[in-house]
Amino acid sequence: MDYAMLWQASRLGDTNVLKNILKKDIDIDKPDENDPRNCSALFLAIAQEHKECVKLLIDNGADVNMKDAFEMTPLKYASSNRLKDCTVLLLDNGADVNDTSSDGMTPLMTFSYFGNHDGMRALLNRGANIDLIDSSGYTALLHAVQHGHSKCVKTLIKHNANMHIANDHGVTALLLAAMNGDHESLKVILDQNINPNISDAEGNTALMLAAESESPECIEELIKYGAHINVMNSHMKNAFTLALQSKRVDNIKLLLKHGAWFRMSNQRHSLNNTKSNINEKAVAISMSLGHIARMTVRRLLNQRQCHSCNAFPLIANVSENSDEQDDSIEAEIEKVETRHYDDLTDTCSSFYANVRKLQLPTKLKDLVLCKDLFSIIETEMSTD
Repeated sequence: MDYAMLWQASRLGDTNVLKNILKKDIDIDKPDENDPRNCSALFLAIAQEHKECVKLLIDNGADVNMKDAFEMTPLKYASSNRLKDCTVLLLDNGADVNDTSSDGMTPLMTFSYFGNHDGMRALLNRGANIDLIDSSGYTALLHAVQHGHSKCVKTLIKHNANMHIANDHGVTALLLAAMNGDHESLKVILDQNINPNISDAEGNTALMLAAESESPECIEELIKYGAHINVMNSHMKNAFTLALQSKRVDNIKLLLKHGAWFRMSNQRHSLNNTKSNINEKAVAISMSLGHIARMTVRRLLNQRQCHSCNAFPLIANVSENSDEQDDSIEAEIEKVETRHYDDLTDTCSSFYANVRKLQLPTKLKDLVLCKDLFSIIETEMSTD
């Protein structure tokens, strides 16, 4: 009868009954026989956030580090339910800040998982190990990023959390933020001068993962910090390919704006399966003009070899060694100008007067004065 009253008083927050029971010789940590979690009175009081009962039980010797049937400690239980007052009480009375369950989860990881920022700070101020790893390779930082708790991410980084630790899939905090389209967390991480071009086990960079997300802001942020746009993963796909496959229209436009490049022969399937307002012909025209510009610049620089002349259907018949090269280029430009100029200008976002300084045919200048294609021309001029 005494134990039934102990458990009931803890559940209901009845401090008067609880005080009387605790005067008797009882096992204060005895689990409730009818509770599926085998919770003691301390767990029951915490679950209902009865702060006075929690304090009373602790003052009378309740074990603050005992575990229930699911290996949850009172501290983890309080943290997962965002019970700030109970958390502080437990920490002030010897709760183990680095206790681990069978899955390797620590209280700090639990706080980070649920976004309990105040509790997390309390743990860090009491010496919690910030870089412990659970059975899936997740640290507290990775848990915070995974669940979009940017405020927790910022605090963990401020306390020198290791941003280079990867989970079992080779995914770091940066890659995870990009994958989830979490712009706030991504910016916090990038602000630490971390390499924006790190990749996972399959060669996926943060930009590639962001390209599949619903956050163009992440793409902008990564490019701002120097992410390589056209690098490919182990499956020979770049950010643009992945955006196409994921049907992320805004991401497709943004990547094109910043000079994304692709080979039609490798990515026609992606284009054909992208149901969006991106005009396949317009994209192909833009890429073709970029290649025409590249060929022309190389010719003017006395470069006799071009490895991409078969990259796009519009200029497949043009080769660097062809005697009809000039006529072919002019013919292709004329074809584009008369048939697809509107599509081209819709695809290309802005024009640059800088191109006029290059030694290119006037007609070609008129057609390739867009930002994304100018970057190609500028690169050729600076490297050849």
